[in-house]
Amino acid sequence: MNFLNKRILAALLFLAVMLPFRNLAADHVTMTLQNPTSTANTLEFDVYIVNDGTSVLNLGGYQFGINFSNTILNGGTPAANGAYTYIAGTRDAAFASLSAPSIAYTASTSHLRVVSTTVASVYAGNLPMGVPKCLGRYRFTNTVNWLAASNPNLQFQLVTAGGKTQCIAACFIGSSNSSTALTNPLGTLSGTVIAPGFLLNVPLPVHISSFNGKKSG
Repeated sequence: MNFLNKRILAALLFLAVMLPFRNLAADHVTMTLQNPTSTANTLEFDVYIVNDGTSVLNLGGYQFGINFSNTILNGGTPAANGAYTYIAGTRDAAFASLSAPSIAYTASTSHLRVVSTTVASVYAGNLPMGVPKCLGRYRFTNTVNWLAASNPNLQFQLVTAGGKTQCIAACFIGSSNSSTALTNPLGTLSGTVIAPGFLLNVPLPVHISSFNGKKSG
């Protein structure tokens, strides 16, 4: 093999290695769970999606699953349908033409799921680069108070697993009329929970006032 052929082969090998990484960086979204709040027996949070790649993306549909620690239930028995709900009007206006999501809670796997079927490209919502868009705010209601000072340990389901919903963003890339499923196993989707130190049903501190028992006069 002469010197020129070796250089051509080296260049081809370099492209074979680098092109997958280029595509990985080009088409990518991140889902985030943030702004959690709670009452004695309810938990709310927002789910956002952001185009953090370099491609022009339009969102045609999405699904995500969220796992939690069932110790927080404290013996409660939330219903499969009705305990986990979408709070109306909280999804970004850019997604007004997307399908209404199907929402459910699966007790056997301690799993919260949201599934929005994919629409045609003409109805897709734009995902501008670097601008987070809200997929909605969600509420999970227990039948009793949460276990005191318990950590829900919320985590996105990023891979396929029985009885759970994998996080997927169905996106139209560039001018394509065919949607592409962006997923974590493909390196095109990430999921992050922004809830540092978040605890449920934290007891209020008790303030004890000093008392002087001496009588005057």
